[in-house]
Amino acid sequence: MLASLVGVGMVSVNWTTGAVASRLFSVQLLGASAVQPSEFAPWILSFSFPIGAIVALGRYRSFLQSLKAPTTPEPLEPSASQPTVT
Repeated sequence: MLASLVGVGMVSVNWTTGAVASRLFSVQLLGASAVQPSEFAPWILSFSFPIGAIVALGRYRSFLQSLKAPTTPEPLEPSASQPTVT
């Protein structure tokens, strides 16, 4: 659960100019931030991808698939060992 709070990678958007930047190797807590370096500087909004949450969702889905009872398919054609009635 704690891993879902950590975001990996970052995409930043300069609010004033619309410039977009990205960083592949970046770690961010809570996955988002808004920063204004000084009073006259533009706001910079950034977000990151919650890899921990994505992994947990994948494990949860595979767990749900494992809970479903496997069904055996019925044979389409009678086997050679079973006599056919005509």
